[in-house]
Amino acid sequence: MPQEEKRIKVLMVYHEADLGPAKAIFEALGSYPEIQLRVLGPEAGWNPFRQIMHRLPRYEKRGSYEIVSGKIFRKKRNCANPYWSGFAREVRGFKPDIIHVMNELTSLVLFQGLLFRNFFHSQAKVLFWAQENLLDK
Repeated sequence: MPQEEKRIKVLMVYHEADLGPAKAIFEALGSYPEIQLRVLGPEAGWNPFRQIMHRLPRYEKRGSYEIVSGKIFRKKRNCANPYWSGFAREVRGFKPDIIHVMNELTSLVLFQGLLFRNFFHSQAKVLFWAQENLLDK
């Protein structure tokens, strides 16, 4: 009897998960059959640079990936603030192989990812990604 291959579980944490360019990234990554992608974004959060309020459902299957949301600290100030709820729930329940935080090295959300990984699922790898501030121009 052939053994079913284990899919790589990826929890991607991104504060602008509801924007069009981000959705294209999620669709592309989720399209790989060996990856099970779940994206965590703020349930509601203000983006001061784009002057918009982000809103996401608690859970929704979107094509090749799932999107979940959590509450963030001071949502009316900045959508990149740390999570009150959602992040720890997903690390405990989803048990990702990879926690991919799309934020800067100095962000509190990345610190939360490392902390939750250590507390709830120490086998997970934590990655971060940011393109801001690479060039001084």
